[in-house]
Formats: sequence, C-alpha cells, structure tokens
Amino acid sequence: MEFSANDHQQDQALKLQIINIYNDKLKERENRKTFLVERNLLGYRKNQAADHMLPPDERDLMHRIRLFARFHTAKEHDKFIQKIIKAKRLRKVIANLQMYRKMGITSLAEAERYELDKIEEKSINMLSSRKKWKKALR
Repeated sequence: MEFSANDHQQDQALKLQIINIYNDKLKERENRKTFLVERNLLGYRKNQAADHMLPPDERDLMHRIRLFARFHTAKEHDKFIQKIIKAKRLRKVIANLQMYRKMGITSLAEAERYELDKIEEKSINMLSSRKKWKKALR
C-alpha cells in the first residue's frame, strides 16, 4: 500500500486502519504458531499414537477438553487432564464396587473370581458362536 502526499486525510486514515487490521492478523497467526510449538502439537503422528494408548472413553474426554488448552500453560493443561482422567477412573472403580455390592459380593477375592468367571463365560460363548457360524457355512 502506498501513501502519497496527495492523499486526503480520510484516505490516509483508511489505509492506516487496513494496515492495523493486517498487523493484527499477523500477530494472531504468530500467537497460534507459538501455541502449537509450545504444546508440541506439530508432531501429529506421535500425538495420535499416544492417544491410541488410552481407552476410547478417556480419549474422547481428552478431545473434548482440548478446547480449554488455550486458557492454561502446557504444564497446567497436562495436570488438568491427568486429574480429570484420574477422577474418571476412580468413578469407574466406585461404580464397579457398587455393582459388586448390589450382587452380594462382599470381598475383593469374590469380585476377582466373578470377573474371571465372566471372562471365561464370554470366551465360551464366542467359541460356540464360531462353531455355529462354521456349521452354517457348510
């Protein structure tokens, strides 16, 4: 954009306003870039691999909380996420213990035995359904 001596004062003010808007856009772009670099968000594949290590419900929670990252520093946000995930895991454990109590299970040994029986029953059901499926194909 060029400024000349023949420009009216309104034209000069308009040109200065356009330059200020452009500079604001550049500052915002720079802020976004530093945000990505500070939080190591440029390594997409590395971050994606770390995400897949989490259970699906926790992964979903992390994706929903990601919106709040801009309000914290990187360390604060990591602590925030870890505390929320820890609380979610504790709620899961409490729900399981309450379920055991409703079923009449009173000790952790009984709960462990129940879980092993449940896994065994599930595997037996899978094997029998496979056999039925194979017979249907013949």
